[in-house]
Amino acid sequence: YSNSTVNDVFPLLRKLYESMPRNKRIAIHNSLTKKRLYSAAIDGVWGRNTLISIGRFAAEVLNTINLKSPENCRLVLDEIL
Repeated sequence: YSNSTVNDVFPLLRKLYESMPRNKRIAIHNSLTKKRLYSAAIDGVWGRNTLISIGRFAAEVLNTINLKSPENCRLVLDEIL
């Protein structure tokens, strides 16, 4: 399987996520795991499972699917933490 689509779907969200320090990215994975939205490796690396989990969190908890807006992307990542 190629991760090319994962890197292209929400480029702003990916950029914001990857610009965070590794410990915060790991904290996001931990938080999503505790919420039972993420079950992959807790490594802070962007991938398909990270994208799906953040998308599920945004839709289910914040009632938004707009992950193209810089404000929404920041809000989602902050709320996960």
